[in-house]
Amino acid sequence: MDMEKYSISKMNGSYSGGGWEGNNSHKHLYGAELAKAIREEFKANKIKGVTVRSETYSGGQSITITLRPKMTDFIPFVDYEGIKMENINPYQFGSRVKDLNGNWISIDEMYNLPREEYIAIYKQMILEYYEEHVNTGKSGTSVNEHNFDLYDFFTEEYRNKLKAIKMIVDSFNYDDSDIMTDYFCRGFYDHYTLVCNL
Repeated sequence: MDMEKYSISKMNGSYSGGGWEGNNSHKHLYGAELAKAIREEFKANKIKGVTVRSETYSGGQSITITLRPKMTDFIPFVDYEGIKMENINPYQFGSRVKDLNGNWISIDEMYNLPREEYIAIYKQMILEYYEEHVNTGKSGTSVNEHNFDLYDFFTEEYRNKLKAIKMIVDSFNYDDSDIMTDYFCRGFYDHYTLVCNL
C-alpha cells in the first residue's frame, strides 16, 4: 500500500490549531462520488469483504463502512480464551454481568464471589463477547474505529487490514473541529459496522 498516497498532515491555517487533512481531501468529493472513490481505492489495494455507503444531509455527509470478515479472520476461540485468561479483567466487557443463575450483578459484586464461581462467570463473559462478534446478525454491531487493536479476537492480519481501510478513508477527509467552542468542520463522518454470521 502506498503510504504517501493515503497520508494525513497538519492543516495550514487551521482554526482549531489541531486540524488535519488527508492527502486526497482536496478532491472535495460528495455523496456517491466519495463512496465510489473510496471503493476504487479498496479495489486497487485488493481489500475485499467491505462495502461503502454514503449518506448526505443538510450541511454534511457520512460514510458507512460495512466489514464482513470470514471465520479465518478470527483467532480460534480456544486461543482467544487463553489470551483473556492470562490477564483477567472483567471490566473490559462492561460494568455488569449475569451470574451463574442468570441474575445481573455488578463487576464489584463478582469480585466477592468464590474463585471457582468468579472464573466460571468470567469464562462465560469471554464466550458471549466472542460469539456476539462472530454472529452479529444482519443489523451488525458498531466498531470503534479509533482503536482497532481493541478487537483482539481478530487476527493481527485482519486488524492491519482494518487500519489500512481507515487510512484510505481518512485520506479523503479533513477535520478542523474544536469541540471546546462547539465548532465542527469536517469533510464527513465515518462509521464502521461489523456484519458477521459464521
